[in-house]
Amino acid sequence: MKNHNFSATKSIRIPILFVILLHRFHIQAQDILLNCYANTPNYTSGSEYETNLKNFLLPSLVSNVGTNPNDTVYGLVQCRGDISMDACRTCLNESSVVVIQKCSNHIDADIRLETCLLRYSNTRFFGEVDKSMVVFSVVRENVSNPTVFNRQLGILMNNLESNASLKSSKFEVGSIMYTDFSSIYGMVQCTQDLSSYSCTSCLQDMIGRIPGYLNGLKQGHIFTQSCFLRYDDNLFYELLPPPPPPPPSLSPVPGALPLPSDSGKEPLPGPEPSLNIVAIAVPVVVGVFLILAVCFYFLRRRSGANKSGIP
Repeated sequence: MKNHNFSATKSIRIPILFVILLHRFHIQAQDILLNCYANTPNYTSGSEYETNLKNFLLPSLVSNVGTNPNDTVYGLVQCRGDISMDACRTCLNESSVVVIQKCSNHIDADIRLETCLLRYSNTRFFGEVDKSMVVFSVVRENVSNPTVFNRQLGILMNNLESNASLKSSKFEVGSIMYTDFSSIYGMVQCTQDLSSYSCTSCLQDMIGRIPGYLNGLKQGHIFTQSCFLRYDDNLFYELLPPPPPPPPSLSPVPGALPLPSDSGKEPLPGPEPSLNIVAIAVPVVVGVFLILAVCFYFLRRRSGANKSGIP
């Protein structure tokens, strides 16, 4: 599966920041979490903010831009797990239509479908944890042994949180047995703009709410706009392919000389020491011949001088 890291872009004439998080996981239902923040001012119909917002959210380019800082729109979208890029775009397009219809004139809003998240604001929120809570359980059916189930669920969720917070993707899936024949399947994810510490804080806050909100239930969701968790006693996500094997180690070059042994260590047995002996003996022999040649040369000169001096 191809991973897509988030990126931020900025318009030259008007700063429209857009963080795209395309690590995706698929959940079957399409339940909507929609927040239109009433404690923030509304934008005026026909204003530059509305124009930039709608062009920003919908799949089109910004054609009319302004220079007023109040027209800045910060946005974040995220799709989950094993859905296609086409399905991701479809979900985001649907989200943008719904949020404009339901949160008309709001400068701050967010919407989460089961397969995507969309959020926008006139203030920069990247890296900040949103802990507004919603709890949703798909099937309100209790397990036969809630004590064992809750214990195993806690172990699973804490393990998933520990792994997810350290990954750049900020998500993790896994399973754990709670009977000899039954498993719990879990998934956690944070938005990638969060630090490892913030992701841990967000997920731990939700994990701590499981006993109070989802005690003994076979299936459960807890969402915020910064992170979410889901568990089920049935497999609900596609298994990710295993990571590629590491590249093979480089084989030694045939006939290559071994590295010299460390000082103070005996040479290893085998043919290698003979190579060292040859390497040392050759320059010694050459040196002896050079010395003999020099001596012979001076002796010849001395002998010639003596002969020339005889009357």
